Amino acid sequence: MTRFIVFRGSLPLHRPILIAAWALAVLGLAGMTVAEKSSAQVSFSQLFSSTSGHHLLRELIALALTTVALVLALVWRRAWSIVLLGIAAADSMFWHALNSHASATSPVWFNVGDQWFHLLSVATWVGGLVWLLIGLRGRPDEERPAIARRFSFLAGITLGVVAATGIARTIDEVGPPQDWSRLYTTSFGITLLVKLGLFVALVALGARNRYVNVPGVSRDVRRVGILRKAVAAEVLIAAGILGATGVLSELAPAAAVASHGPQNNGVRQTRIVASGHDFATTTRARLVVTPGTVGPNQFVANVDDFDTGRPVRARSVTLNFTLPGHPELGEPTLRLHRMGSDWMGDGTVLSIFGRWDVSVLVQESTGGVEVPLQIETQLPPEQCSVTPGAGNQPTLYTITLAEGNTLQTYVDPAKPGPNTVHFTFFTASGKELPIASAQASEITPSAATKPLKLLRFSGGHFVANVRLGNGRWTFLIQASPKKGSSVSAYFGQNIGAQGGTSCT
Repeated sequence: MTRFIVFRGSLPLHRPILIAAWALAVLGLAGMTVAEKSSAQVSFSQLFSSTSGHHLLRELIALALTTVALVLALVWRRAWSIVLLGIAAADSMFWHALNSHASATSPVWFNVGDQWFHLLSVATWVGGLVWLLIGLRGRPDEERPAIARRFSFLAGITLGVVAATGIARTIDEVGPPQDWSRLYTTSFGITLLVKLGLFVALVALGARNRYVNVPGVSRDVRRVGILRKAVAAEVLIAAGILGATGVLSELAPAAAVASHGPQNNGVRQTRIVASGHDFATTTRARLVVTPGTVGPNQFVANVDDFDTGRPVRARSVTLNFTLPGHPELGEPTLRLHRMGSDWMGDGTVLSIFGRWDVSVLVQESTGGVEVPLQIETQLPPEQCSVTPGAGNQPTLYTITLAEGNTLQTYVDPAKPGPNTVHFTFFTASGKELPIASAQASEITPSAATKPLKLLRFSGGHFVANVRLGNGRWTFLIQASPKKGSSVSAYFGQNIGAQGGTSCT
């Protein structure tokens, strides 16, 4: 289209532009494919069998068709071949728009269509600038004013489309005007401001060309040099805009970031936050566990598209739990229910302390994906006092339990090598508290949880023989008194390291 409006000469003069544009498209898509493969750490066959790979395959097929159309346009320089090339290029842009941020918002048809028209108008405008820059050099003096006027008319139309579609995309990706503070509080917004600044500069140069330089060339063809310099500056600024656009495509939209930002209701709560993505980098999951301790917890999951940051339209989300080293626990499962854009559930699946492997199973209409996560249960708050030992005496930890009962515990000799861990329960009156049963475990410096074999010395006194290395060790015990409810307690101690003592 640009050729027929701007130029009436032969095509060979502009072959380098077509080939360069095609090469850039090939390099860009190849770079995206290699980056996806590297990020997922999978083979190409595994990548292309994933949802993300299917998107890339569509773009590759569209680019292959564009390549065929380009060859036809270079071999048969006819009107039909140029039209065919334009259709193929528009088709490639459509699939790119369908795989962009726009496809993750509703209504999809409007946002994808808006993004497609935005790409088409930018390609026409920027591509026409390059074509004009080269075309002005080789045309006779008497043809240059007409060429400049025709392109100026085309540029005015495409500029209006670029502005209108760009505003619509901004509202979709940043939010309505009352939320435009996100433009300077998010990486996406700041990058968008840079792009907007370059666009304003490009518009200013275009306006000067339309109302000053083009009429000047019409009056005096010798002023074409000024016009060419201005067009060259426009091309450079357009390259900067394309660079900013590339950065934006790798960032989650500001509206998506804000929708999943931290909520603060003025109450401090303990919680565990874990995030990750599937092996093909198509889906990202964020799991918040509150309070994150052993026992009852609330689980809230956000499942987003990896590229766009928009919520995935999942049919169901299920959490599967395993604790390495504890096959006796099996694989507890918790099915979440939808609550707006979140998936929520309550359960007691975190039954003991340790670092749990969690699989987030996301079922979509087109299939399912699995996002592996890892969470480490937190220790609940407890009332504890520390009495440093004098001389060779061990440090004594006294932990207050329910009903005024206490636990006194210590590690002896608290040095690298063989040690004994003592747990003694007392009533509020200071007598030994009879315990029916007890289980203990240790958390190693590498965060692995291992059970301890308890030896009973008396009704409420237990000992475990352990071998300790350098680092921070945590010891936990859960006990059932002969009368009363079960209790749990813990303490931590540095072995072979300098530093103070504390319960946690």
